[in-house]
Amino acid sequence: MWMAKKNHPPASGTVGFADSYMEAKAARLDLGLAYVPEELITDDLAQGTLIRVLQRYSQRLEGSFLYYPHRNVSPALRAVIDTLRM
Repeated sequence: MWMAKKNHPPASGTVGFADSYMEAKAARLDLGLAYVPEELITDDLAQGTLIRVLQRYSQRLEGSFLYYPHRNVSPALRAVIDTLRM
């Protein structure tokens, strides 16, 4: 992580993550807000390490979703998909 030298203006900007675990870690490091699944931060919420903000605007997403990019799926992947549908 880059650290600003003394007597310099603070760094600013936007950071984005494609990984919810890294986004939660950044929130723990006080780097800003995070929109992550609650299961990743249950302990943090209980301990007060993280707090909920903008709760009125958040929504609970139910279920897991699996996307595969091709029509022709390998037999192994088809078995996984069929198992997850149960």
